[in-house]
Amino acid sequence: MKFFQHRSLFALFWLFCGTLTPALSAQGQASPQSRKISAETGVSAPGPSTALLTNTVQIRVDCGNPTAKVKTITDGLKILGNLHPAVLLISGTCHEDVTIQGLADLTLQGNPTATIDGGSDPNLNTVAIVGSLNISLNRRTVTG
Repeated sequence: MKFFQHRSLFALFWLFCGTLTPALSAQGQASPQSRKISAETGVSAPGPSTALLTNTVQIRVDCGNPTAKVKTITDGLKILGNLHPAVLLISGTCHEDVTIQGLADLTLQGNPTATIDGGSDPNLNTVAIVGSLNISLNRRTVTG
């Protein structure tokens, strides 16, 4: 009889774990798939598996490419608006000063690497983060 009791407890444990995982996935806690947002349409679509949360928005910024849809980090931030969490995937050298204001859960990430060049004026901030929370700068160089 004890054998069946243990099997029943074991089955209940697995049933509980099976219902817990989808609940976490629905909250964006356990799924590794990300979403990409189109700069033209604003529609997000499933992307390849990454370590990002399900509801992470990705915007590609291609500095220095005149045919790119998004040519500056500032343009990427405008497209982003209040959508978060978000990642700007930046490639090339961006010749601009960037102000991140009033945003949360944002990553500026080199794709694979990037440079933010604010110019030669030492009195200006190349990257200013104001009134924002959880901002990350990954795989990029900041000069100026």
